[in-house]
Amino acid sequence: MKNEELISQLKKEFAVLKKELGIKASFKELDDVFFFRDFILEKGFIGQKLHRDLSYRISSLFHNWCGVFQNWLIPNNGSYVSMVESNCFDEADKEKIQKILYDFMALTSKNSLEGFTGDKKSQGEYFDKSLLVWEQNKTYLTEFLRKANNKWSNP
Repeated sequence: MKNEELISQLKKEFAVLKKELGIKASFKELDDVFFFRDFILEKGFIGQKLHRDLSYRISSLFHNWCGVFQNWLIPNNGSYVSMVESNCFDEADKEKIQKILYDFMALTSKNSLEGFTGDKKSQGEYFDKSLLVWEQNKTYLTEFLRKANNKWSNP
C-alpha cells in the first residue's frame, strides 16, 4: 500500500474509532502532537486494533519523557550527561518536573490497564486526556529543554 493510501485509510479508520470510543479531539490535533501518521507509515500497515496501536504511540511518548525526567531528578552518577543536565534545575523546577512525571506516568499506567480491561469509554478518554495533559505541560517542557540546551551551548 502506498503512503497516501495508508494515510487515507488511517484517517477513515480513525473516524470510525473516534465515534466508537467517543474521542473528542480531532485526528489533526492528536497527530500534531503524537505523530500518528509517522507511526503508521513506519509500521507500514494498520493493525486490527488501531486504538491500541495509537494508544501505544501516545504512551511511548510519555514514557520516553519519564526517562528524561528521571535523569533530571535522580542523575546517574555514571553519566556525565545526566549529571550536567540535572544541575540545570533548581528545587522549584524539580518539583514541577516531578509533578509532570506523575501526570505522565498516570497516563502510561492507565493505558496499560485499559489494555486489560477493554473499557471503550475509558480508552476514548485516554486520547483526550493525553492531549490535554500534553498541552498543559508543553510550556514547562520547552522551558526545561531550553535550560538544558543553554547549559550545553554556554558551558
